Amino acid sequence: TGHLTVPLALLLPHCEVVCVDLKKRSLDLLHRRVDCMILGDNAISDDYEIDKWGNAKLKSNQYDDKFPCQSNTVQRSRTLPNLYTYHGTIQNYPERFEIGVSLHACGEASDWTLRKCLDQKSSWVVCGCCCGKLRRDAGNPYVYQSTGGNEKEVSYPQSRVFACLGGKYNNQNIEEKGNHQIMTADMFDELARASDYSELGDVRKPRNACRRAAKSLVEWDRLLFTKQCLECSISVDGTSSRGSNTVLTRMNPWEASPK
Repeated sequence: TGHLTVPLALLLPHCEVVCVDLKKRSLDLLHRRVDCMILGDNAISDDYEIDKWGNAKLKSNQYDDKFPCQSNTVQRSRTLPNLYTYHGTIQNYPERFEIGVSLHACGEASDWTLRKCLDQKSSWVVCGCCCGKLRRDAGNPYVYQSTGGNEKEVSYPQSRVFACLGGKYNNQNIEEKGNHQIMTADMFDELARASDYSELGDVRKPRNACRRAAKSLVEWDRLLFTKQCLECSISVDGTSSRGSNTVLTRMNPWEASPK
């Protein structure tokens, strides 16, 4: 719907901003909202009409008929020349970019953002969402409604270091390899389940402490995975990656993103 990319495009007029989304309806809504904005002294085009409250609205059915958002294509906004949309998956986005920004990309979409940025040797700012959907048995309605499929493409835990942090509370979930204890996918499923909590009123309460701890561990796995990739300095295409660093932070105030 453009809640993140539209402000970025307005604040950074000399940068090209691309919104990537699986859902065509969301991208259509983004273009409608942007095209209905009146920027400065710009006049309203013939495609719009003014309602009784003085708002500019696209004439019925004109957008879908004249400006369809097709899958796996990049579409440019007619109102903001530096704003683009891409209808498709993050992993299939074909263009080069310098900074990846992801706010509440659901489930493993946050991990695909990180992997795409690593492959592109780009900087990133990622705020994850819906960690419970990282479980192998968890479906993602957003992905299913957009693609008709729901198969997981990322295996967890992702980092080598995190995989060796297996606890002793459940011996059935621990595989002994030498002197190391290996965290299995079953254990990570339970961790993801515990971290999937977003009750705003409980953010600072003791009852939410274990949820926050579980969420932190999920994010630490992501952090360690990116550090692991940067240390290897090799991208998917076999070329060397530039020296870089990645950190894990928390939004202030906490209520800014309870997920």
